[in-house]
Amino acid sequence: MSQRNPTANTVFQGRETLKLCPGDHSDRIKHIHNLSIALKTRFEQDGRTEDLEEAVSLAEEAEALAIAIDHPYLLWFHHCVVISDPSIPIADKLSAYPNASAEERFEVALALADMARIHNTSLVIRAYKLALTLVERALNVRFTSESQHRFLSRPDVRQLPSRAASWAIQHGALDTAIEILEQGRGQIWAKMRDTTYPLGELPAISEELIDAFREVCVQLMLLSIAPSNDILDAETRREYRRLKLEQWADMLKKIRQLDGFQDFLHTKPFSTLQTAASGGPVVFINIDSHRSDAIILCSEGAPSLVPLSPDLPQTLSSIVETLEGVKESARGSRPWTDDEDGPSSALLQILRVLWEDVCQPVVEHLLATGIAEQSRIWWCPTGALLSLPIHSAGPYIEGERNLIDIFVSSYTPTLSALIRARAPDLSTKDVKDLPVKGVKLLALGQSNTLPQVKLEFEELRNIFADAANLLDGQESKPDVFTTGASTEGWLHFACHGFLNTEKPLESYFALHGGSLSVKEIMAGATASSGELAFLAACHSGTGESELAPDEMISLAAVIQTIGYRCVIATLWTMADVDGPVLAREFYGYLLRRGIANADFQESAMALHVAVKAMRNEGVPVERWSTFIHIGI
Repeated sequence: MSQRNPTANTVFQGRETLKLCPGDHSDRIKHIHNLSIALKTRFEQDGRTEDLEEAVSLAEEAEALAIAIDHPYLLWFHHCVVISDPSIPIADKLSAYPNASAEERFEVALALADMARIHNTSLVIRAYKLALTLVERALNVRFTSESQHRFLSRPDVRQLPSRAASWAIQHGALDTAIEILEQGRGQIWAKMRDTTYPLGELPAISEELIDAFREVCVQLMLLSIAPSNDILDAETRREYRRLKLEQWADMLKKIRQLDGFQDFLHTKPFSTLQTAASGGPVVFINIDSHRSDAIILCSEGAPSLVPLSPDLPQTLSSIVETLEGVKESARGSRPWTDDEDGPSSALLQILRVLWEDVCQPVVEHLLATGIAEQSRIWWCPTGALLSLPIHSAGPYIEGERNLIDIFVSSYTPTLSALIRARAPDLSTKDVKDLPVKGVKLLALGQSNTLPQVKLEFEELRNIFADAANLLDGQESKPDVFTTGASTEGWLHFACHGFLNTEKPLESYFALHGGSLSVKEIMAGATASSGELAFLAACHSGTGESELAPDEMISLAAVIQTIGYRCVIATLWTMADVDGPVLAREFYGYLLRRGIANADFQESAMALHVAVKAMRNEGVPVERWSTFIHIGI
């Protein structure tokens, strides 16, 4: 007579415990975990296929329950334990205790996604989504923006959104790909606004609730780390964790009862993200080693796919290196020179490659689907494309048109940024419905090192008259900006911009009265009425770091983050001599109907017109193509 397997008792007890635990209770996840481990163990001992199938089914139930109740510990690693493979990192460690750290669970979820991708199983997209969620949770225990930035700069974290999106694209799920790209990008700005969860937009009356929620989040995260010298016994620790989970769920419920926060901590669905394209098509360019594609999002209908060259990652790597040479030339010779073998020739080659491999297929698709010429389009690039001048791409052959001749290009880091910019203060009306009003310009200059700034300010004075507050020399101080950003709708910088490629959060504007860094701006400035910011400063629109997260950490990005809805910036050095000319053409267009009728939403067209004027005057391509428009 065969002896009964002792694991059977554990399986029986696990099933009985589950019967007594309600389906929506957070403790059910723990009981499911224990039962699935017991079933897996019995499968290894007896080879009962039904045990393995039941264990996988239980693991999927745990995942669904964790998502439904917003459990802070989404226990996807159950799958890794159940269908364990020696190649999965730290699987043994994770199976030892049920509350591994978010970073450890992220590594396992990503390993599982990669393994499932090789075997082409249905787990792939769910594993990728879980990994994206765990990236957010891992950021929550990093209490400085520097440590958050370092984590997001890890290759496995940095490449995750594009890698996951490429799988979704390959399987025809373009709406899912857009949701993934949105979830995986823009995180560092959200985390800089708030050290844990994105609580900055909650009403001031809920400050006590916010503080309590932050505190319990931190406590739960600390509990997820394996204790070393823990003074609590195991039972007390479990009870303490259960209490904190109940507090967490209760506070989350209260937050979601606040007006406008019903979807708090929920990933934005495609239906919400699609509203970002209300002003015109948004073009995602996803670059991945598996495949590269453009996804075109319009305000109605399904997204469109434009497959791009499979060699695009290698091509972009090469032209990024070439562009660095162009930028180095710019740094060494200001103002720019017109050497035939200099930056113009190199940059034209870059723009031709961008046209052939990226922009031309997209433009042809847009025109074929009825998008009118001279319409606004938005580019949302990823990876190496973040620092490249897509807006200036073209064949640059006599008789042929370039992108600038066909469409008016803008950039956006995320769809959420466009949604916020279009209606930051209104829930039911579009910004275009707002009554037109006059504007006030705050300008900060540095003419002591940039002589042309005096002429630039003269142009501003002629255009704005008394509506401009022009501060130069000793008057141009960082604290003036911090105060002025909260009251002035339009902002103009005419100074040096300096990059810190090792620590991009320390990149800064160099004002006569001191430097103004990305971190300082984020910590001390808000622009609740911010409409337009013109950053006539070198490198204001780029982070210039191959190791940066898949989102631009730049001076322009921080200005947009604090509330300016449109930002003009530069991808590399701008010539001092171009400042006065560009200011005259740009603001002259915006105020062509008088200051009372100036509309910041025409800033993209204003830059388009100003840049074309520079081009028609014979200004070299490397000078006019540095300027970009970000926002609505």
